[in-house]
Amino acid sequence: YNEIHLGFKGLNDCCTFENGDVVLIAGNISMGKTAFALDMILKSISSGKHKILFVSLEMATSQVIARLISNMARIELYKLKKKNRKFLTDEEWGKIGLVQSKIINNLDILDSSNTDINFISQKIKEMDKINNYDYIVIDYLQLLRAEGQNRTQQVTNASLKVKQLARELQKTIVALAQLNRDNVKRADKKPELTDLKDSSQLEQDCSIGILLHSDDYHDKENKANDIIKLDIYIDKNRTGKLSMFNCEYNKKFQAFKEI
Repeated sequence: YNEIHLGFKGLNDCCTFENGDVVLIAGNISMGKTAFALDMILKSISSGKHKILFVSLEMATSQVIARLISNMARIELYKLKKKNRKFLTDEEWGKIGLVQSKIINNLDILDSSNTDINFISQKIKEMDKINNYDYIVIDYLQLLRAEGQNRTQQVTNASLKVKQLARELQKTIVALAQLNRDNVKRADKKPELTDLKDSSQLEQDCSIGILLHSDDYHDKENKANDIIKLDIYIDKNRTGKLSMFNCEYNKKFQAFKEI
């Protein structure tokens, strides 16, 4: 057991990251899964006590760092793109310098175009041996390549390997995951863990299952807003209670605030 500040009161009140566990954060495409995980990481490292590894299978390190800087320095994300940096003020450049050191000292990013599960597992083991991470985040699980004759088998094997890795390292692995679109077709669009894309093994292997949902996302007018309301459901929790809390997701700054 490792006492970790999870950043959100709604998570701290009911969830404990146990060594060897897999925690799943799932949602539909563009629901803010990566932003939520990065916000949680920033809140965790703000004390300076935690060291975390973020495994990015979808974005380059520079894109991940831009999101983190946007959140911490409250600079609009579009300004941090290379072609727009000329719009940054001296004050904003100063803020970037201040937050970069905190990110570098407490967070490592493994950005790999090789998504083979055995390769990724080996890299994580090597990095953890040197840095002894408090927890590890993988973005996202269904991008890991594993053996199998079809997509379901491949994702099943990837999930089993991630669970095996968590147990071997005795660390919590937070794995992001996509949902299929079955919940969108229902009258009540609240997702369930049974909506996880490609394999039911993901639901079986996780000790905590967190689902992100927004009614604004399904409303054409509200979806375009800079700030949308998100419901965060703790839908599976082996060592604690099931719960729900609400956040405002500010897309400009990739930031979350509990409401």
